[in-house]
This record gives sequence, structure tokens and C-alpha cells, in this order.
Amino acid sequence: LNQNQHTTSSLLSQLQYNLIMATNESVRVFIRFRPFNKSERKKASSMEPWKTLQDTDPGIKMKHENNELSLYNIQEHGSNFSFKKKKEKFYFDSLMDDKTTQTQAFEKVAQQICDEILQGYNGTIFVYGQSGSGKTHTMYGPEDKKDSEDIEEMGIIPQSCAYIFNILNNKDHPL
Repeated sequence: LNQNQHTTSSLLSQLQYNLIMATNESVRVFIRFRPFNKSERKKASSMEPWKTLQDTDPGIKMKHENNELSLYNIQEHGSNFSFKKKKEKFYFDSLMDDKTTQTQAFEKVAQQICDEILQGYNGTIFVYGQSGSGKTHTMYGPEDKKDSEDIEEMGIIPQSCAYIFNILNNKDHPL
């Protein structure tokens, strides 16, 4: 085998391995916390109880090493609030905090699905959350960057399209 054939062969082997691993898992669950927007940052820095919550919030804790999310619910007593001592723990396939870039979100959530689509399999990304929780931010990109030409600032949908078309336009790609 020459070098090109060997590289193509090992790439195909890796793609086949990824496909086998991916098809063993039918549903994967990812959690992403989007960054605060301008109005939320303003509110958090100026209004009580948001300012205190911002400064002392033990409400959400993430352990990325085992994808554990712990929630401490708030107890309200009139205008006073405190955090419950008991926490709830949840485990997911991946956790992404507010510092996760759009590219990192694409690589974790969609890149493998795009590879499977290119191999002829169906793929779906289902986004769920309450209003304002970051679905549009994750899928399309931040509102203030909507006219950006930088693909890395865009969300999962435009990055997925760019990824697929880059592969389809690459005549040396094994697919």
C-alpha cells in the first residue's frame, strides 16, 4: 500500500469504528447552559435578590469528569430566600457550561451525527428547554453575532452544513 492508500484505509477504519460505536447508542443527552445575555447581566449586577444569587449561587454545580449535575433548589420565605441543603444529582452524556464555545458544542453534539449522515444514516438533534434557555443560541448562534461571517461563532446548524459541504467538496475524502 502506498501512503495515500494506507491513510485512506485507516481513516475508513476509524469511520467504521465510530459508526459502530454510535449505532450502539440511540439517544444521547447533552446539557448546555448558555452565557448570560446583556439584559441578564445588567439585572444580575443591579437587582436583589439576583445580585446576591449571582455572588453566592451554590444552585448548580457541574462535575465534568463524570458528567454529574447537582442542583440545590431555592426556598423562598417572602422576600427572603435560602438554598435547600439537599441536592439533586443528574447524569448526562455531556455537560457544557456557559464558557463552552459554539465550535465545542458542535464537536460534542453534532459532528458525529454529521459523519453518520454522510455514511447514509439518519440523524436527529432534538432541542428542548423553556423559553429563553438557549435553544436558539445553541442551534443558530448568539443574537449579536447573527450576521457574522465567522463560522466558529455560529451555532450547530450552520456549522453542520459547513462541515458536510466541506467534506462533499473535498475530492480526496474517502466518502
